[in-house]
Amino acid sequence: MRAAAILFDSFGTLFDMEALRQRLASIGVTGLGLELWRARTVRDGIALSATGTFRPYREVAQSALVTLIAELGNRPDPSRVEEVMAGFSDLPCFRDVRPALTQLAEGGTRRAILTNGSAEETRALLAKSGVQDMVQPVVSIDDVQRWKPFPEPYQRAAKELSLEPRQVAFVSSLPWDVEGARRAGMFGILLQRRGGHHQPAMPPPDLTIAGLAELAQVGARIDP
Repeated sequence: MRAAAILFDSFGTLFDMEALRQRLASIGVTGLGLELWRARTVRDGIALSATGTFRPYREVAQSALVTLIAELGNRPDPSRVEEVMAGFSDLPCFRDVRPALTQLAEGGTRRAILTNGSAEETRALLAKSGVQDMVQPVVSIDDVQRWKPFPEPYQRAAKELSLEPRQVAFVSSLPWDVEGARRAGMFGILLQRRGGHHQPAMPPPDLTIAGLAELAQVGARIDP
């Protein structure tokens, strides 16, 4: 069957979070600090959703960062923490984003985003990279008050596209995110730009790609 739309995750899939690593280092969070911070943010957001409470991404991320700084033996300075958080407004797109979006558009495949962040900030990032008119709609977990990988965000995105989940291919660099989309009925694509291997405890994705250029084949056809 043809994928009528490609739905993208945002952080780490379209937007490069490496830009935050230097900001973290400036406050003493080095090494794998970025990866740890991201993991804790997602863990806490999912845990809150599981217990019936919702907090937006920035709030959870800031809380996770303050806790991490303290655990490393440093005193969290609110102004320095805010400097790191401000980096979310300056994340660049990966180099393969514009060419991939262009190719998909030329092939008649719709493009959309489903993000744990806010829709407003995501649109601002797209505008800074000059691709704001190439991805619509932008759907946020804020719209349903539930974090991915609960099914509601994916279902909301399909509804915004006026499509059935099975007509949508979802792309993320996070295996658990891909599995959440698959469980919601979408075709799940794992993006592994830096290589690596599939996590054995996680069900395999429908497709693994090394870059967004490979999505042209998905826009043309995906297996039923």
